[in-house]
Amino acid sequence: MKGDNQIAGTEALNRITSEEKAFFENTKWLTSEEAASYLRLPSVGMIRYLVAEKKITFYKLGRSLRFKCCDLDALLESTKVLRRIY
Repeated sequence: MKGDNQIAGTEALNRITSEEKAFFENTKWLTSEEAASYLRLPSVGMIRYLVAEKKITFYKLGRSLRFKCCDLDALLESTKVLRRIY
């Protein structure tokens, strides 16, 4: 019976498209400490503040927070200040 389950699991993996594989390979989940480092913030407390103010997209895994690099990049892009031309 165990062998049948392994075969079924292998068949399911083979049905994953290359697009789906690329998505999973490129998705990186960061911890709060890693996110603070990625954004070059002075402390993890700043990440916690952004989470509390709902200014940053986050995901909860139990009691842990996780962040995607693309969401952090979007946060940086949203805070862009346009240069004034006089």
